[in-house]
Amino acid sequence: MSLWKGRKKKPSGGQDRPLHTDRVKRLDSGWQIDLDSEISRVCIDYALSLDLCSEGGDISNLRIEAPFQMRRGAITEEWDGEDIAWLGRFARLHKERVTAIGMTDGGTLTMTFANAARLIVTPHPAYESFNLLIDGWRFHGASGSGLHEYEPYLPASSKSKRW
Repeated sequence: MSLWKGRKKKPSGGQDRPLHTDRVKRLDSGWQIDLDSEISRVCIDYALSLDLCSEGGDISNLRIEAPFQMRRGAITEEWDGEDIAWLGRFARLHKERVTAIGMTDGGTLTMTFANAARLIVTPHPAYESFNLLIDGWRFHGASGSGLHEYEPYLPASSKSKRW
C-alpha cells in the first residue's frame, strides 16, 4: 500500500521504500545505529550538515549545531562550525564511510568512520547540539535535557513503507 494513495503526487523519485528500522536499536543507555553509508554532501553555514547515503539509496541527515571533537587515533581536535578556519577540514569529510552512530540518553552523539576516526558531539548547555534524521526517526540533542527521540509516524496499515 502506498502512503500517497489518494494524494495527487508523490515526491520526486516516487518509489515506495521500506523503512530500515531494524538498524535503529534501543540500548540500555541510548541508541545504536549500524550503517554502511557514505557522506554524500557537506553543507556549512552556522552549523555543519552531513548527508549520508547508503548503497540502497537511503539518505540520512546529521546537523551539528555545537562545537564537536574529531578523534583520529591519539589525536583529538576541537571543531566549530562557526570558525571559518575549519572549513577545509569539514570539506574533507565528503566521501568518508560511516559505519555506526551511537547516542547516549545524556545527549552525546558518536559517529564512527570506517577508518576508525570518531566524530563526537557533546551536549551544549545553551542550545541544541545536533539533529539526526534517519529511517524516519528524529533524534535531537537538546540543551540541558539530554536526548529526545521521535519514532517514525506511519499509518497502521503502512508500517513497512515510506516514500
